[in-house]
Amino acid sequence: MSDSAEKIVRLQLPTFDGKDESFLVWWERFQAYAAVYNFDTALESGGDSDLPSSEKELSEDENQLKKLKEAMKKNKVALANLTMAFTTSGSMALIKESKTNEWPKGLAYKVIEKLQAKHQPKDTISRVELRSKLNGVKMKNKDDPQELFDRLTKIESEYNDNDNGKKVELEDLIAVVVSVAPEKYQSILALEQVIKGEQVTLDDLKKVMKTLYRQAQGKSISEDNNDDGEMVLAGFKGNCHICGERGHRKFKCPNKGNNNNKKKNKFKGKCNHCGKPGHREVDCWNKEENTHRRPKNWKPRGESGQTAINQNCSVETQLMAV
Repeated sequence: MSDSAEKIVRLQLPTFDGKDESFLVWWERFQAYAAVYNFDTALESGGDSDLPSSEKELSEDENQLKKLKEAMKKNKVALANLTMAFTTSGSMALIKESKTNEWPKGLAYKVIEKLQAKHQPKDTISRVELRSKLNGVKMKNKDDPQELFDRLTKIESEYNDNDNGKKVELEDLIAVVVSVAPEKYQSILALEQVIKGEQVTLDDLKKVMKTLYRQAQGKSISEDNNDDGEMVLAGFKGNCHICGERGHRKFKCPNKGNNNNKKKNKFKGKCNHCGKPGHREVDCWNKEENTHRRPKNWKPRGESGQTAINQNCSVETQLMAV
């Protein structure tokens, strides 16, 4: 396979849909494509430096003639690729407009000049357009800050690449971030500006906003995983009032649905430790080894005129014991 065929396999011609918002990306890709296929100089302002004044111009000097032919070949290839890249009649019309008496087939650099004038105007009105685009930037409370900064970067690139001697001011971009950021970001943005002062950059603001966003996302996930809204690290540490086990509340007890079976199989004898009915000695709350199973309001037998009531006893037995 020849080198030319390998290039065609590796790199696909980027196409242009004729829209302003698509031009910047297409133009960057097309320049890269032109560089690979060695016709990029035909796209430069004024065309290739060796391009003759007309298609019919020839030179008696052999070396000069070789350069003229090479420049003409690059222009021809560039025009062919532009023709294939355009997908709208409006863009295709620019090919026709680039044709002159001297160059009846057209000049590639003339096509590019017309494209840039149409999609990247360099006149003073572009400043008004820039301000309009910046004013149109919005951010919702749940939006990822990365989306905000990606949009600002796109606007900055579109305007700065106009090569009109003007650049988007950093202060303007920072002002947009501060003005559109939701309330939850305002404190951390203000603090970052106080700390960095005039040295603060967009990357600094993006970093603190992204950090806060990730923290909020992590908290939201933790809360979603807990039905009662408690954080995982701050789980319930008391005892269940149904089974007596530690670490969950009674309404989340895994044995809650088994109450009917428990009543049928309830122990009906007396405890060999405290003498009360309804539980075995091994489950008796009066024993020191079962202190972790006692509810907070439990009192040992004899205190404040109450008798120790084991959670394992039936409701009827507890009432009788009291």
